[in-house]
Amino acid sequence: MSGDAPARRDLLDNPWFIIGLLFLATGALGLPLLWRSRGFSSVFKVVIGVVVTIYTILLIALAAWAVMWAWGNVQDALEQSNH
Repeated sequence: MSGDAPARRDLLDNPWFIIGLLFLATGALGLPLLWRSRGFSSVFKVVIGVVVTIYTILLIALAAWAVMWAWGNVQDALEQSNH
């Protein structure tokens, strides 16, 4: 088990892994990993943290819009089928 710790630390300190994790997989849920990483300066962590937070909010808003759009189409289809 102790052999896993250096491998995890290396992965956590890899800037490309953290950036990929933030933008492709976890969004804002990966921010704690960003702050634990030694691969970035504090200023860059703040900048990336803000960008990832905005990115995550936009993705959530897009998903909410898509659900509302789909629900409106379902309601229209149901109304048309009842007439």
